Amino acid sequence: MDQSVDLFLQKGAEEKLSLYRTIQQLKRTEIPAATRVHQQLTGSAPGIDEVNLRRVANLMGRNYGTLYYIYNQLLDQLRALVGDPEADTARLFALSEGAVRMSMIEQSVPYQFLQHVLAEDLPHFEAFVDAVAASRVTCLRYLRPLRDMAKQLGVRIVYEKMHLSGDEANIRIFMTLVYWLATDGAKWPFATPTREAALDQVTTISAAFERDYQSPVIREVLAYYNSVTTLRLAHGHAVAQPVAALSYPVPNLFAAHTELSRVTQFNESQQMYQLNYLLPLFVEASDPAISSTLTTFRHYSPELYHFTDTFLRKLPDTVLDPEKLSSRLMGMIAANLLAVVTSVATFGRDLGASVAYAFNRRIALTSPDAHLETLVRQTVEAVAIQQPLDWLGERDLNALSQALYENLLQVQRFAKPQRKVKVALLLEPVMLGFIDLVSFLQQQPFVELLHDHYEDADLVVQASSLPLTLSGEKRQVTFKWNMNASSDLFGELYGILYTMAQDEIN
Repeated sequence: MDQSVDLFLQKGAEEKLSLYRTIQQLKRTEIPAATRVHQQLTGSAPGIDEVNLRRVANLMGRNYGTLYYIYNQLLDQLRALVGDPEADTARLFALSEGAVRMSMIEQSVPYQFLQHVLAEDLPHFEAFVDAVAASRVTCLRYLRPLRDMAKQLGVRIVYEKMHLSGDEANIRIFMTLVYWLATDGAKWPFATPTREAALDQVTTISAAFERDYQSPVIREVLAYYNSVTTLRLAHGHAVAQPVAALSYPVPNLFAAHTELSRVTQFNESQQMYQLNYLLPLFVEASDPAISSTLTTFRHYSPELYHFTDTFLRKLPDTVLDPEKLSSRLMGMIAANLLAVVTSVATFGRDLGASVAYAFNRRIALTSPDAHLETLVRQTVEAVAIQQPLDWLGERDLNALSQALYENLLQVQRFAKPQRKVKVALLLEPVMLGFIDLVSFLQQQPFVELLHDHYEDADLVVQASSLPLTLSGEKRQVTFKWNMNASSDLFGELYGILYTMAQDEIN
């Protein structure tokens, strides 16, 4: 996630990383998409033999002299990373972006603070200040984004005592999240357990819960969480009893932790079960795991299942019209909303939304929909009148309504955008020659094709060189098309459409 740079990198490191990314991107854009695909499939992608720094400066809008200084700092760091002061440009820029970024992250104040907080190996903040050889004021400034992120997840960073305060379940989620944001998966951050041992534990846990995680990303994130759990338990931090609504008969996964009471071992096991049902959100309606997930919730968590099922049935058709959505798609939506409801019941907030709104600029800038918010809240309240929501415990009903609203807002934002990009096609009367273009545009939910009144268009696509003299005061964006369009041209068109759609929506 690009936004994670805000948490961990200081300005100088951000500038070097931005320069490295720009140089890499320039090389990619010089090569047609079809060629890039072929090169990756054949392993023949060319390296970066030289860097035109003046061109880079122009593209970045930076002063050449300033950028030259940053570039030389970047080269020094890359040479240190490869361990060769004489390494040439091709070798330096063959490094993965993740490796370069991680080398900068490891030197940052926030990352070192995170390591010490997890290890609990420093007695107080002054010891940390001395360890990183920075002033107290500087450390506090660099740590402010980390502190703000912790607050969003209900966790308080206690600087003086070098520890975290709050619900243990939230602390583990926070630690897992920030470690993942720090490394982006580029490097295993824990001295113990090893990555192999943590992944073996993921396999054991997923088998116990009859989950089959094929995604290496999900497995890695779970390995991070398991490692954080192991290290927190080693320092005596156990979770409280989970909410009673989740009654799956979990096996004792923590029997080896003999320092824990039997009750605590089962609390930890059930907490692990809850988390495992929050991670794998579904993106494909035909996923066979959807049916088993719904069955499991119906049987072992009937309160959560019946709430979500009733909520969807009572939700006005203007939000989700079941007659226009297939039963499979409704099943996928139900399974994903179950994860949202479970997250609120367990942690008091939807973890997915907390991350998305904190780190995705587009989502954070989404215009609110007061009407949708009212419909969701009224529907939640209507269900609450019929069904006791004891499983919420001390959780706020407003938190549940807000979580459901935030998710449905993003679904509607793309599936049913309030405003669409109006596109006019000024093409020769050879329909078959442009069938790929028309089909492509019809598949975009944020595009409206105009059949007349081209002066009302936001974007005009034309294949000819005929000068346009459209009437009306509205200014249009024009896009030159080619009947023998390459994949690059389709990509460029989509980029323009997406940009205009975001501008329209926001």
